[in-house]
Parts: sequence; structure tokens; C-alpha cells
Amino acid sequence: MTKEFETLKVGYYQEDTKYAEFYSRKIALDDLQFISDKVAKHFKLRKPIISVYGYRISRAFKFGTYIKLSRTYGLNFGTLCHELNHFVCWNEELNKKFSQHPIDRIRHGTKKWNRNLQKLLRYCKKKNFWQDEIARRNAPKPPKPEPTKEDITAKKLRQLEANCKRYQTKLKLYGNKLKKAQKKIARLQKG
Repeated sequence: MTKEFETLKVGYYQEDTKYAEFYSRKIALDDLQFISDKVAKHFKLRKPIISVYGYRISRAFKFGTYIKLSRTYGLNFGTLCHELNHFVCWNEELNKKFSQHPIDRIRHGTKKWNRNLQKLLRYCKKKNFWQDEIARRNAPKPPKPEPTKEDITAKKLRQLEANCKRYQTKLKLYGNKLKKAQKKIARLQKG
């Protein structure tokens, strides 16, 4: 465990001040689903569906596996990791052999909650590899060169030559079929 997360016992209402570094890092609206899919894949979770709504608090829903993020408070790494932490904790509870209903046992601020949240935050900080992928996705694509008249005519010529070759093979095929059918007719008329 790293020193920065070692002694932190954080309650529900203290997360945004204790982990201010993550709550200040905003995520673009287009990249929310992409980042949550990457984090969920690493922690072996079902990929939740992310939706952004109104201006209230953010919520995670176990049944249906989706997350609703608030427009004002939810578009940052801290809130996204908090909501994904619900799924991590629920997943741990479901993997135990005899457990109570998982929703009843998960509490904000417990040791298990803080440990899993710190794992998520540490992963987001250390493996920030998706920033390169997001930058690459959002970068403008280089324009394709315009084909010249010679290129266009050469392409049409190649296509027409391929068509001629295809028609000749079909002509051979159907010519042979025609000969066989005529031989059968001749045999049947003799016999």
C-alpha cells in the first residue's frame, strides 16, 4: 500500500476533500463510458452503462448494472471510482459462499469500502494509459489525398478487366453445362 493511502479512513462525506486530486480531474462527457469500461475490465466487473442526468447526486444501480452521474458533481475520476466501487464491493460479496444480501452489507466508510476505493483510485492514477487513447481518438484525422484522373481511369480499367475475366469463366462454365445437357438430351432421344 502506498504512503498516501496508508492511514486514510475516509467517511462518505469526506471523500471529496481527502481525495481532492481525483475529484478535481474532470472527464469529458464522451469519454466516460470508455474509461469506465477500461476500469471495469481490469477489476473483472460487468461493464456498467453510464448515463448523465440532472444536477442531483450520482448513483450506482446493481440491478441493471448502470450508473447515473450528476452533470455538476459527477464528471470526474473521484465520483466515477466511487460509483464503480459499489460494483467492486458487490462483486466481492457475491463471490463469498454464504453471504447476506450484498446491498445490505456494503457501507460507505468501512474498511472494505476504503480499501477497494483506494485500489480503484490508485489504478486510475498509475495506469492513466487511456489518456493517450482518448487523445488519439479525438485528434483530427489526416485528410486523404485526392485521386488524379489517371488514378481514376486506371482503377476503372482494372475493374473492367476483372469483370471480363469473371464473365469468361462463367461463359466456360455454362458452355460446358450446355454441352452436357445436349448430350443427355441426345442419349434420351436415342434410347
